[in-house]
Amino acid sequence: MGGQQPSCNVAARVEGARLQLRMPAAVACIEDACRLAREHLARHDAAQEGFTLILGIREALLNAMLHGSGNDPAKVVSLMLEVESDRVSIEVEDQGPGFDWQARSLEPPAPEAVSGRGLPIVHSCFDDIAFNAKGNRIRLSKRLRRNAAMSEITRQGETVQLTPRGDIVAAVVQELRQELKTLVDEGARHLVLDCAGVDMVDSVGIGLLIATHNSLKARGGGLALIRVGDDIASLFKAMRLDKHFELLRG
Repeated sequence: MGGQQPSCNVAARVEGARLQLRMPAAVACIEDACRLAREHLARHDAAQEGFTLILGIREALLNAMLHGSGNDPAKVVSLMLEVESDRVSIEVEDQGPGFDWQARSLEPPAPEAVSGRGLPIVHSCFDDIAFNAKGNRIRLSKRLRRNAAMSEITRQGETVQLTPRGDIVAAVVQELRQELKTLVDEGARHLVLDCAGVDMVDSVGIGLLIATHNSLKARGGGLALIRVGDDIASLFKAMRLDKHFELLRG
């Protein structure tokens, strides 16, 4: 029989846009830490960079727990995550002896190497990376590419209302797709799209709305569009989309 898994008591404290976590230095705790970090990013409209940021956090925590702390749950690893207006700052610190970071390459290892990719992955995820002199604390920073398609997200239970800042067209659909996917992955079942500021929806945008509605419908929910302009409502009616999801004119 395998040994008992260490307790993952991740202590969290939120102060405005700053999240602080403390946890045992055990890799089993990383999932809870990443979940809390992902939720914090979503609350502060930084979900569009979620994959890159969470990957970087995951690898930094792995490095702190495995190499810095020897996967010893008696030691503590801390994580600070702060969302600012134009960037996200992250700090991970362990209670280990540190390492000579100046002698460590941040370039990826040879393709056949089976290890040594943790720090190169962290380096690829962030714009700035710095260590303290001891080498047991890493500070990371990434500039935010704020989602131009979205201006406001309001949550109420499993229902989320989105207010696009502009048109739902091919030029911005990739950012909007990531935003919608993140909300669905986080458990939203009903999405309400306020189209008061939307003057144009092209075929790519329509495809995204249909795909989102289909994903939500499979979970017992759906997509509804409110305050839809007459021209867009007529387009959707011509495409018979008014029979696919709910449309409410402005």
